[in-house]
Amino acid sequence: EDTEAIKSRREQAFSVMTMEGLSTKQKLMIVIGEIKSMEKITLGYKLLIKHMPDCPLMLDTKSGGKILKQHEHLFAMRDMQQGVRLIAVVTVTMKGYADYRVDTMNIAMTTDHWIPIENSFEKALADALTLARRQFIKPLSFDTPSSIAFSNFLLQDAAREPLPLNIVLPTANKTAQKAKEDLIAASPPGSWVWRIEESLQLPALPPKQSSATSADEPSEIVRGKRQVNNTTRTAVKVPPK
Repeated sequence: EDTEAIKSRREQAFSVMTMEGLSTKQKLMIVIGEIKSMEKITLGYKLLIKHMPDCPLMLDTKSGGKILKQHEHLFAMRDMQQGVRLIAVVTVTMKGYADYRVDTMNIAMTTDHWIPIENSFEKALADALTLARRQFIKPLSFDTPSSIAFSNFLLQDAAREPLPLNIVLPTANKTAQKAKEDLIAASPPGSWVWRIEESLQLPALPPKQSSATSADEPSEIVRGKRQVNNTTRTAVKVPPK
């Protein structure tokens, strides 16, 4: 598609931040996209989003440094492993023509197939499930306290009910470990558990049962919500191709 046309539509969308009205509040826009780079410059930091690299988003030195420190492990994992994406969710304000400043920012990590993950072990499991064309749901943690645990993935084609897939990390704090162990103990027989302290090798996935899913399942990725431990979580469901 024509680059100039894309740029024109973006500038038109951002122009809402310059419109005068009765409100005196600062106008903000939301930008969601994959991070191309975030680098230190003379007056702070410059954030580039893929598909709009000609429109840098600027951060002051304090805010940019804090975000980089907070998400240092995510940038490190992307640099060390292939197939990792970092998605930025940013609110921006306009200080002048083509001068876009970041007001707030958060970062999420996903696989190359856009499955949200929190660490390299979830990536290994998500990649294995995707490669095997399995059907699953990925619950998301958001700001869940460590006293609440839920399965890392829910496999939907191994039984009539979703089968929990749990990863036990030795680095988790005691509260989180107890919550995870209680969840595993309450899981149905045959639930899948990967204890990292015992083995770094991904265990074999539960076999697929043809009667567990319907032939009428859609072929595209769909987004939905699932109730997990009395807490609603957004999920990504990947049906078989």
